[in-house]
Amino acid sequence: SRNLGIREAHGKYIFFCDSDDEVDPGLFQDFIAKTKTSSADVFLWDCDIIYEEKSILSRKNTSYFSHCGLERVEKTYTGRQVVESLVKDGKGLIASVCLGAYRRDYLLDNGFFLEEGTTYEDELWIPRVFLNAKSVVYIPEKIYLYRIRHGSVTNPDNVDLGKNVKAMMYVYPKLYKYYEDTLADDPLKKYLEGNLTKRYLHMIYKYRFWRFDCGKNVDKAILKRTALKLRHKAMVL
Repeated sequence: SRNLGIREAHGKYIFFCDSDDEVDPGLFQDFIAKTKTSSADVFLWDCDIIYEEKSILSRKNTSYFSHCGLERVEKTYTGRQVVESLVKDGKGLIASVCLGAYRRDYLLDNGFFLEEGTTYEDELWIPRVFLNAKSVVYIPEKIYLYRIRHGSVTNPDNVDLGKNVKAMMYVYPKLYKYYEDTLADDPLKKYLEGNLTKRYLHMIYKYRFWRFDCGKNVDKAILKRTALKLRHKAMVL
C-alpha cells in the first residue's frame, strides 16, 4: 500500500501515517507551510507516544523516538550527516518511515520503494533513503503521535512471534550486506554496523530466537566483529 501511494500520489511530498496514529495538527500545518518553498529531499521530526487504555488517552513525553545527536534547532543537513550524528553521537538510527516526509520525485528518481512481502521493511528502506539524500530538514518537534493500544497492528493481542523472528532473520543479514556493498572502506560503516548489531541483539533476546530454533542460524561471527561495546560482545558469546 505504501508503494502504491508513492506511485499514485500527486503531491510534492509523501508522508506515511499508520492507521492507529495521528499527528499534532498545529505542528503538522507548520510543516506543510514549509514544503511550499522547500526542495529538500527529506523532512525529519520526532515523536511522542499516546497510550490508549479503555478509551482513555494519555500522552507520554518521551525521548525514545527523538533523534538524539542532532542539534535541537531546525537545521538542514545532508542525509549522511544525519546518519553519522545519530549513530556516533546519539542513540542510533530510528528506522520508522512515519518520522518524516519525503520528496516524491526523490523517491521515484532513485527507485526507493519498500520491499514487499516482509515486515520490518522500514529497516531496509530508511538507510538507503537517508544515505543518498542531499538535503534533510530536521524539525525538532514531536509532530508524530504513536498510539499504543491492545489489539492494534503493532501491538496485537495474539502476536505471531515466529513470523517476526523469521522477518528479522531476513532483514538484518540483508542490511549487513547492504552496508558492505555500498560503504566498503567508509569509516561510517563501522558505526552503522555497530548500531545494527545493537538492535539485532536486542531483538534476539526480546523475542528469544532460540525458542524458534533460529539461534543456530544467527551469524555470530558478524555480530562479534561488528559489536562496538564490550557488553554487546559478551551478549554474542
